[in-house]
Amino acid sequence: MISDDVASALHDVQRRLEDFLSSADPSVLLSSSATQALETIEAAIDGDADLYLNQAAGWMRWHRYVLVGEEQEQEQAEITSALELFRPVYHIQPEAVPLKLREVFDQYFAQNMAQHNAALDLLEEFQTSGDLRVLYSSVELLRVTSAKVSGTDRESSCLSNLSYALRIVFDFTHKSDFLDEAIAAARAALESTDAGSDELANILVNLGNALHTLHELTGDAAVLAECVDVYREAAEAAPEGHPDRVSALSGLAVGLSARYSTGGELEDLDDAIRQRRLSVAALDQLAGLPRDYGLDEAAVWFGLGTELHSRYQRTGRASDLHEAIEILERARDLTGPSDPYLPFRYHNLSNCLNDLHELFGDLYALHRAVDLSRAANQLVDDSHPGKGIYLSSLCSALSNLFREEGRPQELIEAIDAGRRAIKVIPPGHSSQGAAFSNLGNALLEEYKRTGDQAILHEAVETGRAAVKATSARGSSRAAHLANLAMSLALYADVSGAGALTEAIQACRTALAIEPTGSPAYALYQANLSGMLVLAHRRGGLLDLLSEAIDLSRDSLAQAPAGSNQIPSRMDALASALRMWHDKVGDQDALLEALSLNRQALLAVNRESVHFGPYLMNLGATLHRLFLLSRDVTAMALAVEFARRAALAFPPDSPYRPTALFSIARGLELLTDGETAPTLLTRTMDAYTACMDAQEGTGAGILPITTAHRMAVVAMKANALEPAADAVEMIVALLPQTAGRAFERVEREYRLQYFNGLSYNSAGIMLANGRPERAVEIIEATRGMLLGEAAEEQRSLARLRDAAPDLAAKLESLIQQFSDTDHQSTAQFS
Repeated sequence: MISDDVASALHDVQRRLEDFLSSADPSVLLSSSATQALETIEAAIDGDADLYLNQAAGWMRWHRYVLVGEEQEQEQAEITSALELFRPVYHIQPEAVPLKLREVFDQYFAQNMAQHNAALDLLEEFQTSGDLRVLYSSVELLRVTSAKVSGTDRESSCLSNLSYALRIVFDFTHKSDFLDEAIAAARAALESTDAGSDELANILVNLGNALHTLHELTGDAAVLAECVDVYREAAEAAPEGHPDRVSALSGLAVGLSARYSTGGELEDLDDAIRQRRLSVAALDQLAGLPRDYGLDEAAVWFGLGTELHSRYQRTGRASDLHEAIEILERARDLTGPSDPYLPFRYHNLSNCLNDLHELFGDLYALHRAVDLSRAANQLVDDSHPGKGIYLSSLCSALSNLFREEGRPQELIEAIDAGRRAIKVIPPGHSSQGAAFSNLGNALLEEYKRTGDQAILHEAVETGRAAVKATSARGSSRAAHLANLAMSLALYADVSGAGALTEAIQACRTALAIEPTGSPAYALYQANLSGMLVLAHRRGGLLDLLSEAIDLSRDSLAQAPAGSNQIPSRMDALASALRMWHDKVGDQDALLEALSLNRQALLAVNRESVHFGPYLMNLGATLHRLFLLSRDVTAMALAVEFARRAALAFPPDSPYRPTALFSIARGLELLTDGETAPTLLTRTMDAYTACMDAQEGTGAGILPITTAHRMAVVAMKANALEPAADAVEMIVALLPQTAGRAFERVEREYRLQYFNGLSYNSAGIMLANGRPERAVEIIEATRGMLLGEAAEEQRSLARLRDAAPDLAAKLESLIQQFSDTDHQSTAQFS
């Protein structure tokens, strides 16, 4: 609604135009009163709301321009004003513009759109060449043309295309200014677009894409919510047959997948896959039609493959994994060799093949995964925003290859890739947690290979960082917790029971988060079972062992037929059943363990790194069978399997000493009661080989146990000096094995293995004619035990202050145990 003054001025101008056309009198338009009326109208014009004001003022300026003739300064002012006034009129009603000005506008906007089209051609060139200079040129042209067509019907499309190009620049530079400008341009494009415009869907898609990228960068839930809403609007604005239907449906799939990744709702992922399939169907409808520059057929297929892979990881549906690989291979084949997205497509296909190996043990798939991951990394340098993700995936694939084939150089390459990934990925990026977790897994393998405790400590800290970098509801949080738990379980061997308690809690939390029925759920069950077995060994509670067996059975039952995971789960269940037999004497459990050990060994390739552990575990079960039945054949087989295991392990493997101890202990039991020097010498040599293999590994239960058995066998062979040497090794190692650096519960756990050890050692020194050393050994050992007792008394005193009744009950129990503990153990056993 215009004011009375403006309405009066408009009436005056319109009357003057009519008078001028009939009289051709210049004063009608050039007088001061005419100028005043004209300026009143111009001051009232607000955007494009009142185009009749633009039209009236524009015609008056045009006629004044024609009339002023030689007066150049006024002529320039009049034509400039006329052009500005008629510009919005031209876009709505070109015939209402003077013919000569219409020709000027036609030429001007034709040039602008030529620049715009040139910018789109440069975008297309970038998609095939990957040359960032071409992309920057496209952005500059789009900025210029967007400014030139401001206020016209071409503004929205130019701004939308500018937003698309700016987002691509951000993808390849990670400079947030480009993303901010992309979002602003997309919002401006949307504001300048009519609700029924054919371009609405494309404009919404570009806004959705920019918001999705912002969510990936920040993790902002509000941004993701807006992103999904915008994509849905785009899909609704692109019915069947619409040229932007493919990109609109693909965009909606992207948003739903992102929401699944943060919220974990399977319904979102299923919906994303439905939208992708509709998008693929829409591709067929566009066959033979000109394609928009932003439509990348390979990207459509790639998105479907990626989401199918995500659903496999959630549900364990092997058909999804096979379809994902087939589709991702198609997307790769549709991608040109210079396409800037080729590395990312290599990367995702590599991840799928890695999973195929983990499911079915397909070594060919694993080698292909490694090759593709290396290729992705070779195509980009460290400045590329995807470099950290590609390095992390290479770390994972190489770690798996090491686990299968045992070549240290591949594990070293994996750790190097993992460490580089951590340096390259910016803090707070959504892929940071996975990078920490993959590195932690590789470090854990290195610790298993070398026994280097510094590496184990780094693995634990890296695992903690992975959990910290993941949101509480993130779909990968369970995996990171489970990986941390595995590191902590091993860390318990060097740091104490607290680490094992933390490991069990982390694994239970992972199970609580992970959806039941997923491949990872069964894996976490198997992991938790192994940790509960360790806890049972330390605490002796049968409930823990019973739960471990139940978890192990469930995990084995969930493994798909033909799965690569079946042998390891059989082996783990066998170990738990063997321990159950040890505790309760259940012979059926031992026989079931023996059957499972045999099946696991038959299912694994001799070149596999699992071959040695499976041999050793089968030998351990046969060892128990010998103790039960005294069947010499069972023990002979146990020794033979331990020998093969020792040969299967690399010389620096931390598991090799255990295999060598099993050989020696088996030989000792086979020679029990024998005094033939040859048999005892063989046994002594076996223990010596075991001790040599532990050189440099630090103090632990196995070195002391080995030294103890060496001393016992030496005494049987009447080799007094070697026996005394073995005792001195025990004396040197014992304080380190159960020293004050360990938590008390850990010291008690370790000391229980050495019951009677001091008396046996003192007896050997007496036999060597060294009574004073015998007394020193007994006193030294008693000093350790008195230290534990003193700490117990301090704890008891604190308990008396806090809860006198409980303290009295505890003292009574201590006395009862003490009464049964004064039995002589001064015998060789």
